[in-house]
Amino acid sequence: TVDDAFTQSGGLASTFSGNVDLGDGTDLSMSNSGTGQLKVKGAGYTGAIALNATAMYIYHNSSLRDLVLGTNETARLTIGGSSGNATFAGNVSLADNKKIKLGAGVDLELYSNGADGYVVAPVDDLVLQAADDVFIYTQGGADAIIARGSAQVELYHNNVKKFQTTSAGVSVDGGVTITDTTGTRG
Repeated sequence: TVDDAFTQSGGLASTFSGNVDLGDGTDLSMSNSGTGQLKVKGAGYTGAIALNATAMYIYHNSSLRDLVLGTNETARLTIGGSSGNATFAGNVSLADNKKIKLGAGVDLELYSNGADGYVVAPVDDLVLQAADDVFIYTQGGADAIIARGSAQVELYHNNVKKFQTTSAGVSVDGGVTITDTTGTRG
C-alpha cells in the first residue's frame, strides 16, 4: 500500500494476483487475468485489452465498442466496434504511390504518383454513377465531358461545347473533319 507518491527509476517487475487500484478504488483499477488480458476499470466502466497470436482486441463493458483515438480531448479517429466503420475527423493523407485499396480482391485503387492522380479498377469495369449529372473537368475547372441525367452527353474542346447527343441523334457545333472514308456506301 502506497498512500502518497511512488517513484521508481528503471523497470518495475512484479508477479501479482488481484488488482492494482489507483485512487479510491473507483478511479482506476487494473488486473491481470492470466489469459493475455489486461482489465481496466474506471468511472463505473470496465474495459479490457486482450492479446492473442494474431490480434489485439479492445473491449468496453465486456463487448466490442467504439475505439476512439484523439488529441487534446478531440476525437480524431473513431472505429465502430459493432459496425466496423472508421470515421476520421480530418483528412487521410498518404505518401506518393501509397494506395487506398477497396474490395476483397482489390477491386478499386485510388492513389497519386506525385504528378498524376489515379482511379484504377484492375479487375473489371469502372462505374461512375450520380444522382443527376456527371462532370469531368480539366485543369482550371474547364468542362471536358458532361453527362446530363436522363439527357444529353456533351463533349468540350477548350471549354467550348462541340458535340452533344440529342433525342434524335447528335448535334455538332463547328465543322466535321473525316480523315478516313474506308468502307462501303449503301
